[in-house]
Amino acid sequence: MPVWDYRSPLAPNDVKDASACAIPACALLDLSRVTGVARYRDRALLILDALCRTCLTSASTRHEAVPARGTRDRPAEIGVEVPLPYGDYYFVEALLRVLKPQAVARAIGL
Repeated sequence: MPVWDYRSPLAPNDVKDASACAIPACALLDLSRVTGVARYRDRALLILDALCRTCLTSASTRHEAVPARGTRDRPAEIGVEVPLPYGDYYFVEALLRVLKPQAVARAIGL
């Protein structure tokens, strides 16, 4: 899983961020659909698989989000390894784009 900021001087050992997986997965699925390049979809599926294996809160008694381990502002130590609503949004969005692509296309007018 990527660190909370791709430019972090502490990468790859800095605090992780699940939304930094979910957002690019959505983008890669869009790129694949628009360009027809299967490699983008393949990479998105690898990212989603890793996210599901490492960050889902299904076994947690304290789950407040779908993927855990979101980080908002590491330097200020605000929102480190917490649930993030945009992490949930992009994770569910990416899953819908994989599992229900026609429904998503209709919903957004494609």
